[in-house]
Amino acid sequence: MLFSIKNRLAPTLLLLLALAAASFLIRTALNLPWHLAPQPGLARHAALGLGTILASDGLLQVTFSLLFRDRYQSRYQALADYFRRQGPLEITGAGLLAGGEELFFRGVLLEGLMDRAGLGPIPALALSALAFGALHLILDPRLAPFALWAVWEGVLLGGVYLAFGSLLTCILVHAAHDIIGFSLFAWQRHIRQ
Repeated sequence: MLFSIKNRLAPTLLLLLALAAASFLIRTALNLPWHLAPQPGLARHAALGLGTILASDGLLQVTFSLLFRDRYQSRYQALADYFRRQGPLEITGAGLLAGGEELFFRGVLLEGLMDRAGLGPIPALALSALAFGALHLILDPRLAPFALWAVWEGVLLGGVYLAFGSLLTCILVHAAHDIIGFSLFAWQRHIRQ
């Protein structure tokens, strides 16, 4: 669902507004602690979080390419092609939407499961990552397995939140990751033409 929305600017921005508004309302209703103000070490933490996620992406890309070869490469190219309607504005919008996703998945869901439901960090992280992956499912059977990658990304982003306690750090990491990833897809499509 979230991936299909990120192909069009207007729905992406509408979803950003809806996620942000809902997240702030739920946060207020549940009195959830959020750390959105810049804290010392923000740039270092964001760089470390982004570097970890990008390194993980690279390792998964190489591993799947070696293990599954052409089968994986054709699915990966199909994923890049899935985002062919994205131009610079849609890519920027997707980066902005990542902020709304963080408010909801880490700020409301992960924090709420720990703070209000009384779950420990690991079960709360697992549940929020599963929800994150489920909402990134693409119904095309060739692309559906990438939802598992999104679950892993949810684990990593949740880990960034738990490690640094800063929702702002997660927002910056997720936004940068999505902008880099969608830009890479656009570049790969361009060089194949």
